[in-house]
Amino acid sequence: MHHPTVHPLSDDPCDGEAIQPEQPTGIGVELGLDTLILRRLRQARDLILATMLRRQQS
Repeated sequence: MHHPTVHPLSDDPCDGEAIQPEQPTGIGVELGLDTLILRRLRQARDLILATMLRRQQS
């Protein structure tokens, strides 16, 4: 019995390689936007952790 879910594109020789070249540029563009968001998330997280620590100590 053939299982199409295991290797849906196994007959395509460029299956795995066709996806990878697009990733670096796509990830680079997303990271450019995400770094700003991640910085704000980290700042917010640090503020939350700081306030939680202060509440635990007091």
